[in-house]
Amino acid sequence: MIGTDTEFLAYLDMIDSIGVYKVYQFSCIFQDLSITSTSGGTTNYSFTLQGTGPLTEITSVDSYVVSSGKITARSTASWKLVAVGIEGAWYYNYSVTNEGGGVFSISVGTAYNGKSVKAAYIPI
Repeated sequence: MIGTDTEFLAYLDMIDSIGVYKVYQFSCIFQDLSITSTSGGTTNYSFTLQGTGPLTEITSVDSYVVSSGKITARSTASWKLVAVGIEGAWYYNYSVTNEGGGVFSISVGTAYNGKSVKAAYIPI
């Protein structure tokens, strides 16, 4: 990151005061970034994000239980997968597979069998 303010798309998930789960999308830039390390040691970092636009709630969030390493997904004709939430962390490198016959899935791995995961979508 050299010389310019690059805007990023970020996501924030939280549980509100009455226990309702919510996911928000927003644009931001890195305002501060510090990195410390010692030779052969662990690198530590911290950063501050500066919002550059409004928080937009993503209301299309589905919950699934992983079976055979997969979860059901929404059709890629109408929905874009934003992220998959597993054990409190969001991952953005998953993709939707068209299994045929109107069935769509996301492979998350058999290590997550029986675990509850979330999938967040935005309409196309």
